[in-house]
Amino acid sequence: MVWLSGYAYEATRKEWNETITVTGNYPYTKCTAPTSLTINNANNFVKPGGTLSLTWSGAGEGKGGNSVKEYKVWYRVGTNGNWVEKTTSNTNIEFTLPSNATRGATIETCVRAIGSVAGYDSDDFYGEEGKVNKLPSAPTVVSVSQDKIASTSTNNKVTFTLTPGTDTDS
Repeated sequence: MVWLSGYAYEATRKEWNETITVTGNYPYTKCTAPTSLTINNANNFVKPGGTLSLTWSGAGEGKGGNSVKEYKVWYRVGTNGNWVEKTTSNTNIEFTLPSNATRGATIETCVRAIGSVAGYDSDDFYGEEGKVNKLPSAPTVVSVSQDKIASTSTNNKVTFTLTPGTDTDS
């Protein structure tokens, strides 16, 4: 190993000859961080115990042949929640939210490109925020139609029309 200008180079030396063959593509630079990180769930809402689906793009290789080898991806529920990490070579990933995730809490996401040269990874890129679904409101009775309710006839009927509640977050 030969040190030149602060960089380590692999080198070979011919016997009794001062010729040195330098191999390597120094200096290396960091991979570039992704420029987009998207939550693929409808309206960025995920139910507790549901699947959080993420996609990202825009990462690039650094100088010296430092290509993107893989990605580290994180999410957390709430601004003080613990980050959950996965590693993948793809540009998409899925996480399963805990079944006890607080409804209405913010979901934060982050991705980093990991370079093929150790120590030359991209900076973190914080992506879209999502929400853990809140419970929908209770259904409400819209109309009641009554026909011969007091009769003992076989044609007695009561018809209820219910309108489903709406999600308070959407």
